Amino acid sequence: MAMKIKRDHHNKAANIGLTVVACFSVLLICGAATISSFVDDYIVIRNQEEFENISFGLDKKYKLVSDIVFDHPIKMIGDKDHPFTGTFDGGGAMIRGFKMTNQSLTDIDGTLTSALFYCNKGTIKNLKINTGEVDISKPLDTISVSSIAIENYGTLSHLEYHSLNSDCSINISAKDLYFGLICNNNYSMISNSHIKINARVYALNNLNASFAAVNNYGQLKTCFSEGNIFAYSNTSTSSSYVGGFTCFDYFGDYSNCYSNVGMDFDCAPGAQFAAGSFVAYAKNDLVIDGAYSFNYLNADYISGKQLTIGGFIGKTDGYPIVINSLSRSIIGWTNPVPLEAFIYSAGYFLGDYEKPISLCNSFYCGSVYNSFNINRLGEYIDYDDVTISKMGWDSDLWSTNDNGEIVLNYGHE
Repeated sequence: MAMKIKRDHHNKAANIGLTVVACFSVLLICGAATISSFVDDYIVIRNQEEFENISFGLDKKYKLVSDIVFDHPIKMIGDKDHPFTGTFDGGGAMIRGFKMTNQSLTDIDGTLTSALFYCNKGTIKNLKINTGEVDISKPLDTISVSSIAIENYGTLSHLEYHSLNSDCSINISAKDLYFGLICNNNYSMISNSHIKINARVYALNNLNASFAAVNNYGQLKTCFSEGNIFAYSNTSTSSSYVGGFTCFDYFGDYSNCYSNVGMDFDCAPGAQFAAGSFVAYAKNDLVIDGAYSFNYLNADYISGKQLTIGGFIGKTDGYPIVINSLSRSIIGWTNPVPLEAFIYSAGYFLGDYEKPISLCNSFYCGSVYNSFNINRLGEYIDYDDVTISKMGWDSDLWSTNDNGEIVLNYGHE
């Protein structure tokens, strides 16, 4: 009998030990003080603390099943040596109260950096972000900030970033600024995503700002950028590049995208400046297919030395191809300074004056004002004659609303 009691005692101890080990294993995976719940082998994220604990399991699968609220400035997950390789499924839910401040910045090789993830090599999808506050002021530092990831080598799809305030909810000042709202460097795919923001950005020296990515080496498919951006730089040696989707493109590919943005710029005498409702500066060849640009791009009080604004592309070193696309942009200069040494150039598709561009079934119905050089390439069309079939757009991705306006169906996965 004594031996039986002793054996039961050991079995209980063993069971307790197994339970502790099992719980501890879950704690290590989740990095949380409590055991997380699971849905279809996804770890459920219920609050900001659990979101930040993704750092403890960068290769796991995570999911939102309802909206969550962030109650303090974001802390970046991972770093250049520890990328996110798992799956984050927002489930169509929203992160509310998204805050990015000086406290969010991490020094990486001399650049102050902030995003939800530093590097994505996995999948981030079906996520909505409602900005509560993005207010960063580091006028003597180099800053690199994005909402989702600084580097994207994986898949970013079905993302929505909405600024619900009519005033500017994004205010950033830096010495040198690199600001891509979704990511800073895209090496892969951004698809089915909608960006709607009002932003004011300032740089003492070099300013690079865009709604999607600063540098694009990959693809953008079925994306919609919407809102306003006010960009300022104030040194004569500065260079500013502002893009409705990207600042710099390297052999990129854009298909079924819609840019409906307002841009207002101010830079110092002698500065270089380029803006485009899709791409500010195409470094190499690129293809834009099935696109719609409906923008107001205005430069105010500018007296820079090389200034180019394009309905699709600001300037180029390559040979861009635009297919099945429409430029409905209004482009120009409020107060141009007519000095011979200065280059003012604007175009319905390409801002660079007399640079090569290939247009196939692409039209414009916008206007260019107060520009000394106009790149007139393109064929005029009355907007009332624009139809989905005429533009060659995919009827599954584009539709006509009750007002007869053409809209992009970016949808959800």
